[in-house]
Amino acid sequence: MSPVSEPTGSFIAPETSGTGIILRALSGPDHLDRLTVGEGLGAYCRYRAVETLAMLRRVLRAPQGRVLAGLEEDRLVGYLAVFQPGPEERWGQRSVPGLLELGALEVDRAVIAVKDLLEKIREQLRNVE
Repeated sequence: MSPVSEPTGSFIAPETSGTGIILRALSGPDHLDRLTVGEGLGAYCRYRAVETLAMLRRVLRAPQGRVLAGLEEDRLVGYLAVFQPGPEERWGQRSVPGLLELGALEVDRAVIAVKDLLEKIREQLRNVE
């Protein structure tokens, strides 16, 4: 992963609700400040909430960094993180407009409505440019 510390533009997606989970596009690292991390999140950071939030902050600071968050009130229960590939990546060595790399996709193991959250993510991805 090669996030660079540059501000991102806003990434707008409508909030979606269903089973108490809201899907929200985060556009800056400060949006993570008020969130707690669900206990079942952390596969990329060995289940350490502080490191999970730090990783998502790096993504949001990266060129074209975007995080689509699944929220249960102020608790992060899932996320999809994408960013522009760095020059050390094979697909990042040539300039391809709009090319994004999937950095991480995770859903809290404790969330019962996983299928519903993943369906919302798929639905939102269809609406992304």
